[in-house]
Amino acid sequence: MAVEVETLGWVGLGFSPNGGMVDSDIMMAWVIDGEVSITDRFAVSMSLPVEDKQQDFKLVEGYEEDGKTVIQFCRQLQTCDVNDMEITVGAVKVIYSWNDADPDTVPLQHITRGVKNLKLVGATREFPAALENTTQIAITAGNVFIPNTKSTVYWCRTIRINQPATKHHIVKFVAHIDSRNTDYLHHLLIYACPETYEELNGDCDSTDNLISQSGALANCRSSILSGWAVGGGDYDLPLEVGIPLGPGTFDTVLIEVHYNNPNLDSGIIDDSGMYWHITDNLRTHDAGIFTLGHRVGDSIMVPPQTESYLISGMCPGECTELLFHEPINVLATFPHSHTVGASIWTQIIRNNKEIEYLDKNLNYDFDFQGFIAHEPPTVLLPGDELILNCLYNTKQRDEFTIGGQSTLEEMCFDFILYYPKLNSSLCIIDNQRDNTFSAALDSFQCNNVDVNGSTTVEELLERASNIEWTDTISRTLEVSTLVDPHVPTVYCDVIDVFQPKFPLPGVDYEVFPYRYDSCGNYNGTYYPGGHTADYYYDCTTNEPYYDPIGPTDSANSLAILPIAIWMLVVAVLYLF
Repeated sequence: MAVEVETLGWVGLGFSPNGGMVDSDIMMAWVIDGEVSITDRFAVSMSLPVEDKQQDFKLVEGYEEDGKTVIQFCRQLQTCDVNDMEITVGAVKVIYSWNDADPDTVPLQHITRGVKNLKLVGATREFPAALENTTQIAITAGNVFIPNTKSTVYWCRTIRINQPATKHHIVKFVAHIDSRNTDYLHHLLIYACPETYEELNGDCDSTDNLISQSGALANCRSSILSGWAVGGGDYDLPLEVGIPLGPGTFDTVLIEVHYNNPNLDSGIIDDSGMYWHITDNLRTHDAGIFTLGHRVGDSIMVPPQTESYLISGMCPGECTELLFHEPINVLATFPHSHTVGASIWTQIIRNNKEIEYLDKNLNYDFDFQGFIAHEPPTVLLPGDELILNCLYNTKQRDEFTIGGQSTLEEMCFDFILYYPKLNSSLCIIDNQRDNTFSAALDSFQCNNVDVNGSTTVEELLERASNIEWTDTISRTLEVSTLVDPHVPTVYCDVIDVFQPKFPLPGVDYEVFPYRYDSCGNYNGTYYPGGHTADYYYDCTTNEPYYDPIGPTDSANSLAILPIAIWMLVVAVLYLF
């Protein structure tokens, strides 16, 4: 990496979990009389960052020239230093600052600072020669008046595209951002619709418009084709691969645009969107989109006032064995959840061992979405098991968040761009969350709240709303729902339904990532005890405790089902 700043003083650049200074991992450097100083620091408060005992920022070169300071440096993505932040795919909040004075002994306070979302891993490449002899298809918002009745609007439009008469390939996605409206535009997504719809538009989160009533929002928003967010760029497919377009494919797309209009400005017209470059000079391989996700609905239920709540599910080997007739090559992935999504990661399990992450975005940002390139491609084999995990933060919400199409509801998807294209490519996980919640909450005696007899999701949520949710109580519910011995259902291309064993059988616990992180550190400290044990919740102390014999004699105890060690650690991993 390199930083170039118009100053002859010190410069700083860091990686932050939330865009702020506290808890960030920071590089500070300066040049005095041609000698470069660089330090690795971490911030514990809004003060001078502390110098790290483990110096992981390595200087490549540095100099001053024409009134500018240039520092080029490198650092491992994972340093195994507790004061450093692991850099993963997706958006990374990069903070920066500088001062025009060199430090005498310690750096003076900054005079300028800021933050930007940047994609440091998985950035896409361009193939300029590939655009020869291509034509464009424009998919835009259609000169819409940005609504001025609320500050945040998600605007949806269905578009009948001009289908070519013969097979073509989409080879490039180009963002088309209306230069008049860069201050209003946050991101946009384009979906392929499974059936034909008339051209309609309206507020994505309203049910009182024709586009919602047409069914397009429910049917189209499960197959992303392309997307853009602030800080994102274009996407080129590799020279040997194209997405097929023409007879037998889709003829309707849905574009979803997120506008931010905090001042409720009126009369603002926008035509942002994307241009697809297509060609009839067909490439060697057809690419497809494999949809891996949790069923949209009550399969996702997240309690309020919770910093981190995990939804996890598995696409079993039986499904990939059925779908993958040969190994597939993953070109890019597109993790997707909504506004309380905090982290998304997908693991590849082969022969009962995790071999690698398909992707790992620990700092998911709804306003910074896009394809994450895999170079070289990641290979998936028939029989591979895929575990999809979504972590949510609902600290700003007072009610349960349920899975749904609205951006105020939630999703958990990983859209996988791959080749060669399969006849079908869909694996949807249904954890039957309503049944699991009912089983867990039926034992909830804390605060003398009666939740027995809950049947429908609405009744369940009404009863659960009487509970004063905290991180600790939510954690207890999370663990019980993750390891409850219910049988989830997996819809493999809708037609074939599997009911995989749960928890995952035959896993080598010593290498499974939930027990050890990528640096080999044990992650099981939150729940002490043996490999299989009974865990209980003490409503007086608000703490879980371990007792292999049984719960204490207290009316305020919640018994939690026996928990296998590899699933125990699921509840405490990736909480920061």
